[in-house]
Amino acid sequence: MNTTVFFLLILLYHILITFQGVDLLDEGFHVSFYQQIFNDPQSVQYSFFYWFSGLVGGAILESFPTLGLWGIRLAGAIVSTLTILIAYNLLKDYISTKRLKISLFILALFINSEPKDLHYNNLSAFFFFLAVYFLFKGLTKKNQLLIFVSGAILSLNIFTRFPNLVGLGMGLVIFYHAYLFPEARKTQWKSFLFYALGAISMLAVVLLIMQQMGHLEYYINSIKYLFSMSTNSSKKDGLGGSYGLVKMIYSPLKQYSISVGSVILIIAFLFFSSYLFTIRNSLNKISRTIVDILPIGLVLFILGLIVTDKIKLLMLIYFFSGVCLFFAIFVFFFSRKKEVQLLSLIGTFIIIVHPFGSAPGIVSVVIYSMWLSFPIAVDYLYSLRSVEADFRIQTSGSLSYPQISIPESRIHRMITGIVFIIVFLCMYHIFFYPYFYDYHKRIEMTHKIENKNMRFIYTSKARAEKINELLAASAPYVKPNDYVLAYDAIPMYHFMTETKPYLNNPSPMFYSTELFSTEMEKATANKALPVIIKQNINTIHEGSRWPEEIVIDNYFNDERSLGRNTYFNEFLTRHHYKEIWTNEIFSIYLPPGKTGK
Repeated sequence: MNTTVFFLLILLYHILITFQGVDLLDEGFHVSFYQQIFNDPQSVQYSFFYWFSGLVGGAILESFPTLGLWGIRLAGAIVSTLTILIAYNLLKDYISTKRLKISLFILALFINSEPKDLHYNNLSAFFFFLAVYFLFKGLTKKNQLLIFVSGAILSLNIFTRFPNLVGLGMGLVIFYHAYLFPEARKTQWKSFLFYALGAISMLAVVLLIMQQMGHLEYYINSIKYLFSMSTNSSKKDGLGGSYGLVKMIYSPLKQYSISVGSVILIIAFLFFSSYLFTIRNSLNKISRTIVDILPIGLVLFILGLIVTDKIKLLMLIYFFSGVCLFFAIFVFFFSRKKEVQLLSLIGTFIIIVHPFGSAPGIVSVVIYSMWLSFPIAVDYLYSLRSVEADFRIQTSGSLSYPQISIPESRIHRMITGIVFIIVFLCMYHIFFYPYFYDYHKRIEMTHKIENKNMRFIYTSKARAEKINELLAASAPYVKPNDYVLAYDAIPMYHFMTETKPYLNNPSPMFYSTELFSTEMEKATANKALPVIIKQNINTIHEGSRWPEEIVIDNYFNDERSLGRNTYFNEFLTRHHYKEIWTNEIFSIYLPPGKTGK
């Protein structure tokens, strides 16, 4: 396919899927920050650990206010496509462009169960790969200015998402480049100096801009929030200690071990299957028939597991990560192209460091990190001409030598079968589970939210009705720029109504009990009691098909949220709040003296 047409189709695909799905949590957390970063930054200071993402998102909302949430999704589609384009231009001269496009197409399908909007994960991935582009070009072209720019971009990326601080370690790749290309050893320290100067210069510029905008204090406070969650990591509270330093290191390592282990198991199974084909002619007729139909039967079996939801899209995260890491080892040792070795190392570095600081580990971040490593792994697999294995097994005093020979044609059939299964799994989820926390089929998602900030976005009839009921019922009691407590995982309410978070955080579910109670006491000491919008059911994860399917799981008695919920209920009682409306999914509470407008 023509390259221009390929990327236009990738962009079109990314845009087409932005019109459906309503997630009250993650997207709401992002866009409520963007909405207030210029208007009332203190009200969203918890989110300042991704300050530059907020700056970009806020600028988009200010520039295109009529597009609302869809405008942020459109920006996300453009950023994702640009990231893919950068990876393509880095790799196109070193691996097969056909295989490169196949692998990029697969990844593009794969990432689209995630939030569609522009957010700190996909934006930081864009800057990671943009920095790689300048660093790689600077090293290969001996251009110190490009290396300076790469350091500056990685420094800026810290403010896209604070844990990207560890990404500055990419500068060490300069010394690996000198190892691969001895002629670069004379200038390696000069290159590293330019890289460091770029990083330091950008750091100084950003902090100065923050200071001038009055944002520096909020940024520092947001980092304190993160460290507060880290120090409370031993408690089963809030996010369950997910941001504890030890857990943030241990979780990805454990997940990567599972990833590589899963790939090794699959390879072992493929070896065993190939061995059956090797000895096929020595088997009886029935056994030969079984061996012959084994590949088709296996594919049909796996497809059956997919359509019965026994195989989830989440499993591909482990498989893809394992493929990237496992075959990176072979590329390091056996690739004849030094440039590919260098890019493979950089790609592996991004896979390892990008998820750092994410509570779920690799699950939510690594999908944006594989644009280099995965195409290199796919190209390596397709480049295999044959695989030979000779095993010695002791049997009854004699030695037998099972020999396995996998020719190129069979390797390609295996890869094609795996690609078919992956594409089927992705397409199945795109249709049946098309959105992060909105598990409705696409044909059901044809109803709109009656809100100017939600133009062009559709969800199921029942979900749209429940949200519209809430918006209509709360309208007499809240107006834009009011402080509202939306409890506890529904920050999209703030964005839809243009209200300010009462607690400097649009999503209280991210607070531990201690932090939540402290922030509530601070807020009540300085502000009037707010209107409270409360969710009554679980709206995320297994509850993502609400309201058609409501998960009865004692949502407000969950162990991690019990302390916070207990304090919340005591707050309602202590301040004599009254429930004035409910529709089973949401409730509205008013403080004494509050009336409709």
